[in-house]
Amino acid sequence: MMDEPVDDVPGERPGPTVISWHGAVDVVARAALPPVDRDRILALPYPVDHEGFWQVLAALGVTQEGLMDRMGASP
Repeated sequence: MMDEPVDDVPGERPGPTVISWHGAVDVVARAALPPVDRDRILALPYPVDHEGFWQVLAALGVTQEGLMDRMGASP
């Protein structure tokens, strides 16, 4: 009898998903934000919550989907 494969990968990551300062630097560079907005984003207390980070960017008109489309990426 064959053993069934075991899926040790949970459906969601354990703990909160966060953005590091280095990750934020990459995102804001790709988003081509004006310097004042870039500086405001990079002044956040890192690491920051993933959802909150993207909410701040969305308020500036930058979404994950829009950024990926502009870069020619797929999810």
